[in-house]
Amino acid sequence: MDFNKYGGDIIFRITRPADGTLIAMAKSGFVFYDYAQSRVVAMPEAFAGKFPRVNRID
Repeated sequence: MDFNKYGGDIIFRITRPADGTLIAMAKSGFVFYDYAQSRVVAMPEAFAGKFPRVNRID
């Protein structure tokens, strides 16, 4: 995973259990959005604190 100020990316690696061969890679992104303000907002510290070992991209 990579986090930035407003969200982040989750990268998935799918491997074959029998021999560990990489079958597929996928990436999913997310942002934090405040619907009341109709804008993207900074990632809450409470959320970021649950993932202390994630890469931070500033």
